[in-house]
Amino acid sequence: MTDLFSRRATLSLAVLSLLAMQCGGGVSNTESARRAYLGLDRAVDRALSLGFAGFNMASSANIPAQMGNGDVMGTMAVAGQVSQGSGMNREMRLTVTLTNYRDTVRDGADGGGSELRLVYDKPTDQNALAMDISLRPPSCTGTLTGAVRMSGDLEGAVTLNLTMAGMVQSAGGGMGMQLQRVPNSTRITGTVTSAYGTYMVDVTR
Repeated sequence: MTDLFSRRATLSLAVLSLLAMQCGGGVSNTESARRAYLGLDRAVDRALSLGFAGFNMASSANIPAQMGNGDVMGTMAVAGQVSQGSGMNREMRLTVTLTNYRDTVRDGADGGGSELRLVYDKPTDQNALAMDISLRPPSCTGTLTGAVRMSGDLEGAVTLNLTMAGMVQSAGGGMGMQLQRVPNSTRITGTVTSAYGTYMVDVTR
C-alpha cells in the first residue's frame, strides 16, 4: 500500500511540474502576463506609425496598405480607410495584421535581462486587430482591440484592449494634410489578457 501511495504522489508531482512548464517555465502568472505584453510593446508603436504613414499617402478614402518588418522576423500590415471630415478632423478605421511577427524583447524592466522568443500571428486567415484613430489636431485618440496567437517561450491567445491619446503635428511646414505623432506624447493604457493573466498597460510612446 505504501508503494502505491508513493507512486501516486510521484505521478501527481510530475503532472504539476508539467503544468508549470506549460504556464511559462515556472515563473509566476503575473510575470508571464507582463512578458506576453512585452512582445507586443514595440508592435503597438509600429502600428501607429504605419497608420499615420498610410494616412499621409491616401489620395481617397482608402489608405494604401503599409508593411513593416519585425525586428527579428515576420511582418505587420496596416490598411483601412479614412473618412472625409471638416478641416483636419478625420476618422481612421484600420486593420493590423501580424504574420509570424517577432521583435527583439528582453525581460528586464530596464531593457536588459535574457532575450525572450515571442512570436505573434493572426488567429485565423480572417482575423486582424482593429485600430480606430480619431484625428482632432493637435490631438488624437484611438483604440487597438482584438486577439493574436502567441507562440515560443509563451503560448496561447493574447487579447488586446488598449486606448491611446496623444498629440499630432504637421509633418511639413504649417498644418497641412501631412501629419505625424509628436514624439513621446502618446499615452497607451488598457489591458493585454492571456492564459497567464491580465497585464495593465500604462506607457507613453
